[in-house]
Amino acid sequence: MPTDPLTAPDPDLADQPNDGFVKFVFTHPDEAIGFLRAYLPEPLPAICDWASLEILPSAYVSEKLGQSHGDILYRIRVADIETWIHVIVEHQSTPSKVAMPFRCLKYMTHGWDAPPNHATATGKDTASQRPPAFPTFPLPPVVTFLIHQGPTPYTGPTSFRQLIASTGNPDADAILARYTPQFDIIVIDLADPETHLAGTTIGKAALELMAAVRRGEGATFLEAHSHLLATDLERVAVAMLTYLISTPSGVSYSQIEITANKLPDPLRKETMTVAQQLRQEGRQEGEQRGLQIGQLRAQHEAILEALKLRFKRVPPGLREAVQSIDSTKKLHALLRAAILSESLDAFAENL
Repeated sequence: MPTDPLTAPDPDLADQPNDGFVKFVFTHPDEAIGFLRAYLPEPLPAICDWASLEILPSAYVSEKLGQSHGDILYRIRVADIETWIHVIVEHQSTPSKVAMPFRCLKYMTHGWDAPPNHATATGKDTASQRPPAFPTFPLPPVVTFLIHQGPTPYTGPTSFRQLIASTGNPDADAILARYTPQFDIIVIDLADPETHLAGTTIGKAALELMAAVRRGEGATFLEAHSHLLATDLERVAVAMLTYLISTPSGVSYSQIEITANKLPDPLRKETMTVAQQLRQEGRQEGEQRGLQIGQLRAQHEAILEALKLRFKRVPPGLREAVQSIDSTKKLHALLRAAILSESLDAFAENL
């Protein structure tokens, strides 16, 4: 588990600002524990062994579980029982959120089938450290958080039971429920202004910043919190300013530089260096952006055409989801999924 202060931003913050920012903040032990203490239901916080908290490497989360880069997997002992906690970040308005509990079930089964071990944490791999051929029983409990940063409040299901068809007979449904998986997910909806945000000072401010960016109110956030960047938020000041620059937050480079000039050294120099570097990269990228936009649009159309040829229609929400993706690598994988998926729902799981 990392212990160094959060002073240098992760390189992914500029390339994948939403995922990178969540990962950067909440893989720090203080912020991770503050987040979990605030949002785990009672009595779990009181019986967690916080000293046992581990944060599984990104390689395990993405390669073994098939989750996105920004998702986090914690491992902790709860009443002396190994427990896993998934934090999933969703910042698109996609039909895949309707099947979120189904996706969570897949993450659970993949994790149980290939449990993290010492080799995962150290990067070493020996015959004695490799996962067993079959799951080890009893299986660890799993708690799933969904941090939703979509453009509108989350309206999808929050429990697996909501995905199961009803007979219309409550007694029959209660009996059938005994034979199907039953679990809830905990949604932290940053698109809902009524959502209570909590955690450490840094953790809460990070969630407030993400909510503000989604609303295009980054400048308002910066004005309200600038006096804290050199004090309570010093450890993540550079990361926060980088995040503001790298997202459609409504904050300009000039505003960032004005704020940075008010900070003490060496924080001011580090922030100015990042801002100037991103400004220069922005100029260079501007010259290439026209070509990139053309390439992305071609990939979008190829995926949508493949879906239309296979399934005769492309729902508006699915079209919006595809067109919102600006990663050529991701779009390449989605084109393959559009060709191979057995249904639109199966394709949507890849978003």
